[in-house]
Amino acid sequence: MTTATIPAVAYVRKSTDGEGRQEHSVEMQSTEIRKLVPDGGGTYDILEWIDTDLGISGWKIGDQRPGFKRLLDRARDKGDFQAILVDDLDRFTRASLDDVWGDISELKRAGVKVIHTRSQGIYQLGDDIGDILKLTVAIWSANEFSRKLGRRIALYRRNEAKRGKRSGGVAPFGYANDGDGGLVLGDVDQIQLVRWLFEEYDRGRSLWSLANELNDRGTPSPRNGQWSSMAVSRILTRAAYKGDFEFNKTSRGRFAFIDARGEVSDSSLRNGTGCKGEHTF
Repeated sequence: MTTATIPAVAYVRKSTDGEGRQEHSVEMQSTEIRKLVPDGGGTYDILEWIDTDLGISGWKIGDQRPGFKRLLDRARDKGDFQAILVDDLDRFTRASLDDVWGDISELKRAGVKVIHTRSQGIYQLGDDIGDILKLTVAIWSANEFSRKLGRRIALYRRNEAKRGKRSGGVAPFGYANDGDGGLVLGDVDQIQLVRWLFEEYDRGRSLWSLANELNDRGTPSPRNGQWSSMAVSRILTRAAYKGDFEFNKTSRGRFAFIDARGEVSDSSLRNGTGCKGEHTF
C-alpha cells in the first residue's frame, strides 16, 4: 500500500555564528530532522531546507530573522506545505507569546497543521484546547530560557568588567583581543592611522577634512565602508586610546541590562544609563 507523503519545510537556526556553546550545529540539527522523515506510516516530503538564520537569536521576529520570514512568506504565498520540521521547538522560536501566536495564526491560515520537533514530538496547530495549552507552555518555556540566559550573560559581563576584563565584542580599531579579556596592539597600518588622526586633529583639522582625505586615499573605514565625520569622531573619543576601560556605554541587552548602580536589571526598566570603569592596557 502506498503511504501518502506530507509536504514539509525543514527549519534550522543557530544563535551563534560558527561552532561553540551548547547549541547543536547546523549539521547535527539537520541529522536529527532527517530522522523524522520516516514517521510511522507516513513520510514527510521536505520541499525546502531553510538554514540561513545563523548567528540570529530565536527571539527576533520579522526582517530580523530572514530565514524564518522566508518560511512565513512561503506559507502565505504558496501554501504548499503542512508541516514544519525542527530539531527543537526553541529553534523555531524563543520570542514572546504575543509575537509567536501572530505567526502561528498566519501559518494555520496557510494550511500548516503541525510543528514536528525531534526533541519534544509533535505540536498540533489546531483548535483543541489541550494542543493549544501544550504549545503555549512550550513557547513560554523557550522564551523564559532566553530571559534567564540573558540575565546570566549580563551578570557575567558585569563581573568581568569589574575585573577590568573584556568579555566579547570587536576590538577597537588598531587593537586586537588578547584572548584573556585584554587588548594588544594590532595591525601596524591601523595603529599608524589612529596616530595620524590624533595628530592631525590636534593640529586643528576638522572631522570632515580628515574623513574626506581618507576617502580620497581609498582607505576603508573600520566597518570597511566610507569614512564620515562620525566614524572619525568615534575613534578620537574612544576611551581605549587613552588607556581607559569602558563598559556598557551603550546597553543593548534584549532581556537584561546593567543599570546605573552596576546591577543587572530587567530590560523593561532600562533608563539608558550605563556604568564605566577604568583599566590601563
